[in-house]
Amino acid sequence: MALWVKQSWLLLLLLTGCISAPNFVSGEQSPLLAYFESKEGRIAYVGIDGNIYVNDQSGSNELQVTTDAKLPTQNDNGGSFRYYQFPTWSRDSQQLAFVGLNATTQQTEDATLYTANIGDGSAAPTLTAIYNHPTRVPFYLYWSPDDENVTFLSSASNSQMMLQMAATNGERTQVLDIGQPLYWSWAPDGQQLLMHIDGATGLERLSFLTVSGNVVEQGLSYGQTRFQAPAWSPDGSRILLAGETDTAERGILLTDNEGRLQEVVEPLEENQVIAFGWAPTSDQFAYISTSNPEAGLIGQLVVQSIGENTERLTIDEPVAAFFWAPDGNQLAYFVPQQPEQQSSSSGETQPLVLSLRLLEVSSGRKTTLTTFQPTPTFVNMIAFFDQYQQSATIWSPDSKNLVVSGFYQSPNPEILIVPTESNLQPRALSNGLIAFWSWR
Repeated sequence: MALWVKQSWLLLLLLTGCISAPNFVSGEQSPLLAYFESKEGRIAYVGIDGNIYVNDQSGSNELQVTTDAKLPTQNDNGGSFRYYQFPTWSRDSQQLAFVGLNATTQQTEDATLYTANIGDGSAAPTLTAIYNHPTRVPFYLYWSPDDENVTFLSSASNSQMMLQMAATNGERTQVLDIGQPLYWSWAPDGQQLLMHIDGATGLERLSFLTVSGNVVEQGLSYGQTRFQAPAWSPDGSRILLAGETDTAERGILLTDNEGRLQEVVEPLEENQVIAFGWAPTSDQFAYISTSNPEAGLIGQLVVQSIGENTERLTIDEPVAAFFWAPDGNQLAYFVPQQPEQQSSSSGETQPLVLSLRLLEVSSGRKTTLTTFQPTPTFVNMIAFFDQYQQSATIWSPDSKNLVVSGFYQSPNPEILIVPTESNLQPRALSNGLIAFWSWR
């Protein structure tokens, strides 16, 4: 997750209005539809004023979680400013974690990790500062399954990442591991983490980290294969990782919950990089693999069943990320597109454009839902989608809508509600930079 520093400054440019985008797509939808459709869950997002907000999909029940963001202006000469990032829902959808930063245009001066009790949204939330540091800035948050701790990545010395865990009551923070890059998956019972530290520093390893009581690490003996986040199945019975067995088989490995090999479900070439994610039902997973990682983790999408009747569905498109719907029968996936023809006489780089498609797994039917230019913070999330989909969701709890952030019908970035019914156009919830739906 080394892109976070660059993305933070792109975020600041967006916040201060220095980046805008052409209005290259359009669509109409009755504004009354948002009020009559059923409301499922809530959406947390970063507004373009740098504050954190919560709303339902109609946009009519806004709760402002923070109020003191202060953004730089053109007249500021190295003055200080404050803004918020990384809203992340707890599993019970009653709490929100996020990061507040005090900074100047030269450096970050202070970073604080907060939790907020959102409840039903009828009252102003109570904020609790559970971590603070002048230089170790949290940049990825992941709640424990019991909602009692927030694990997070922060910067450390020597270009390393530090994995820390903070109790939501603010009483303790502990360092769990250090490495670069660093990925992990919570066991559904909240007792262990499955760690993957990649080989960028020569300290690569796969290991279990027990965090109930004293922190204890137990290594796994699989040889290294290039991948990002390991994944515990939602029912806690299996684990997906990539590695090399003691018989030199390299591939996607399916293990039991103690790391014992059950099956090499897909062989991998030496130069392949892979990212995967479980269906909520724990009987299927999907993955993307590429042999050209320098161009990004973009490749063919494969959906693979687990069990006696192993079925396989392949989407032969250059897919950049996917997210399982809560119903386990739909996948939202993103395909990078060339933007509509624009003048290139200025020599400027054309913006990234994504097509959001929907896959119905049982039938194999594909539908294009919308095309948009994503915000830089959304692009950063896409780059690490396999890690993010374990800690956050862009799906509504009823699997009928998605939330994305990008440029659509406005020169300013928008939080877009995208219905999964293809005859309905996206609608803007608000101007904003990144958003996630609550789990419930």
